[in-house]
Amino acid sequence: MQTPVGPTAPQPNKFKLDKKTIWVLVAILILGLGGWFLSSQGYLKIGQGEMPCLTLLPAEYCRSGQIIDYIGEVAMGYKLPAGVPIIATFDGTYSESSFEGTLFTQMTLAVGGNASSTIIISTQYNPMLLDGESFVAGDVIATTDESEEPFDYDSGSTFILYTENYDPDPLFID
Repeated sequence: MQTPVGPTAPQPNKFKLDKKTIWVLVAILILGLGGWFLSSQGYLKIGQGEMPCLTLLPAEYCRSGQIIDYIGEVAMGYKLPAGVPIIATFDGTYSESSFEGTLFTQMTLAVGGNASSTIIISTQYNPMLLDGESFVAGDVIATTDESEEPFDYDSGSTFILYTENYDPDPLFID
């Protein structure tokens, strides 16, 4: 008898279930289950769960932030009412980065007076210092003002903090 040729001919089995393939499938399954477990426990959820306390803000507001993307920067966004003090936790220099009319909207805090290591805060605020003035830990730098619109529409944040050439970890406590 002749072996059929063409569309009716039996096709060779291209997928082999050998030991190596089984081990790869088991490893993928274990990694997937491990990722699901870590995610369900909150270990892989960026921006969720309890935030560390931002030491520049009073205790009742310090944990209310969330991680956001702000003008291409990874930032912390907060929804703050008017009158919240922004308190220095380090020595540095205050600069008015920008203002619109009579409204101050962005400040730069140079850490230790080093102009290249900065903390940028975008919010409507009332400054307690003059542009270029130094401050010490414990000084109130400014108080938040009533914001007519959020600075970040996606998160609704009225107070946004990000850094340049400065590790922000010392600004937060657990």
